[in-house]
Order: sequence, then C-alpha cells, then structure tokens
Amino acid sequence: MNKSISIVGIALLSICSACTISPEPSVGSSITAQSQAMTDQSRDLSRAELSTPSPIELPFTQYYSIARQADTASIDQWYVDNATAYGVEQENIAKCMQNSGFQWFPSDLLKPDSEIPSGDTLPIPRLPNESNNVETYGYGRWDPNDSATPSEGSSELVAYIDSLGPDGADKFYEALFSDPGCGKSMGEAPETQTDNSWYMEPITSMQMVFFGNKGSGGGSLMSDPDIQGLNAKWGECMTNKGVMSADDWRADPDLSGPMNAFWLAVATGPDGSRIGGNGDDDHSTLVGSSAEIAIAVADFSCRQETDYVNQFATIQAQNEDQWVAAHQTMLDQMVATWEQQKSR
Repeated sequence: MNKSISIVGIALLSICSACTISPEPSVGSSITAQSQAMTDQSRDLSRAELSTPSPIELPFTQYYSIARQADTASIDQWYVDNATAYGVEQENIAKCMQNSGFQWFPSDLLKPDSEIPSGDTLPIPRLPNESNNVETYGYGRWDPNDSATPSEGSSELVAYIDSLGPDGADKFYEALFSDPGCGKSMGEAPETQTDNSWYMEPITSMQMVFFGNKGSGGGSLMSDPDIQGLNAKWGECMTNKGVMSADDWRADPDLSGPMNAFWLAVATGPDGSRIGGNGDDDHSTLVGSSAEIAIAVADFSCRQETDYVNQFATIQAQNEDQWVAAHQTMLDQMVATWEQQKSR
C-alpha cells in the first residue's frame, strides 16, 4: 500500500476509534423510498448501489427509524465529548512535526453518519429506471475498496507527503510514528460509554431475516419458497437470454437472483471472460464494459418480464410482518425506551 494513502487511513481510523456505531447490518447501502420517484437525470447513475427502494412500505422501516435516531444521538454525544480534545491533539501534532522540520495539516473531527439502514430498501442491486440508461451505465461503477471521501486536510497531507519524495516521506513517517513520535496519541480517543443494546439487539435480530434464523425457525428470506420461485422465473429468463447459467443465478443462495447477476458482472472482464478474484485485479470492479452491461440489460428486461421488484417487495413485507408479530414484545420495549430517551 502506498504510504501516502496509509497515513490518511490511519488518520481516519483515529477519528472513528471512539465511535459507538455498530457494524452495518445491511446487505447494502440504504436509499430512501422517496428516491424511487427521482428521475434518472437527477440520480448518480455512474455509482453502483447494492439496494433498490421498495415500491411499498415495509414493516421494519419504523423500527429502523427509531434505531437510526438513537444511533445519531449517540454519535452526536460522542462528537461533543471528543471534538475539543481532538482539535488540541491535532495542534500538538502540528507543533511537534514543525519542530521536526515537517508540516502537519490539522483537521476537524469528522462526525460519521449512522450505519443503521433505513429499512425501506430491497436487497436487489439498483438499475436505472430507463432502458437507455441501463444500456449506458449498466449497474454503475463499483469499487469494493472505495472508502469514505477523505477530508480536505487529509488531501493536503497526501499531496505534501508525495512532494517530499521517497526519502523525505520515510523521514516524515519516522518523525510521526517513531517512539514516542509526534502521532503517539492518534487512535487513543476515549469512547463514549453509551448503552445501545436496547436498539441494536432488535436491529441485529431483524437483519437475521435476511441472513438466517428467520422468525423462530431456520432459514432466511431467500429460503422462502415464494422467493425461490420468483428467482427461478427470473433465472430462466436470464438463461434464455444467454447471459447466465442456472449455476450463475444460484451461485449464492443467500442472495437475490439480481444480486448474483451483479457479482457475475463484477467478475466479468471486458472481453467477456470470467476473471474471478476480488480486489487485486483491475477487472474485479465494474468498469462499464459491453460484457458487463449486457448482463445488466438482460437483468433489467427479466425484472420487467417477471415483475421482480414488486413481487419481491410483497414477499419481503410478508416475511417482515411475520417476524414483527413473533417479536412484538421486544419491539414494543424498543419503542417505549425511545420515548423515554426523547423525553429526557
């Protein structure tokens, strides 16, 4: 890894080390239901998204909303508790590095967004609304190593380190990380002690509807016979169009058929060959080749022919309804706790 990139990662890690947010329990990034009404012209079609807005209201949405609000409040408190100390730390690093003959670019503490999903999406990769845009953009571009946009200060720092040359960069890192080093306090911000189990336990349990242990029995949403039947109809359509085999659309039974198509596109080189791998090959991301877009075009057509999105949403809502009914006591307690939190 390039050292000028790693320093940004370390700086960002120091920011997030004190966060109380939990790992994202969703299969993809959330898109609000309102975005479904957006025209293709007003959406970023060049960027791949691993979820599709639900055309109907989903039962989990209200509970995810409570968890997001609670999580955001926790993050806000973490920011209040740490922003001042972080600023002092950055200034101390700058003074120390200046004494060592180097520059440091102090940055503000970044406040992360809640990673709890909105709950109003389907685990189906997004496609544009219009066929001509599918032919142009396909699923969009996807880089599994794409991380949060670095701050302006981080960008300046990268440019500065690059300007030092290899020898100068080595000396810069020595001044920053040698024992004791100017950056000795990075990554040691105190955590805000907040009990988030009252909303994270229900959220984690709800996510098991997608990953397993659905309801009180085993399995997951994808093991629902209706979902399997829908995937079979969609898969037969894709096979008839010559872009996927039965093994392709069943490659991962815990994913929707279109999600398997998405990952097939990721693993398809510009010449149409299967390249495999994930992360080290230039072709392991969507690059907009005709071979990749052919899969997206067929997917778009088969979704329409099988009414895939509407049917999937209906089945997902039914599964969520069943889960809510079986866990109403836990969810009522979650709602009551939130009402108490808000009234303080």
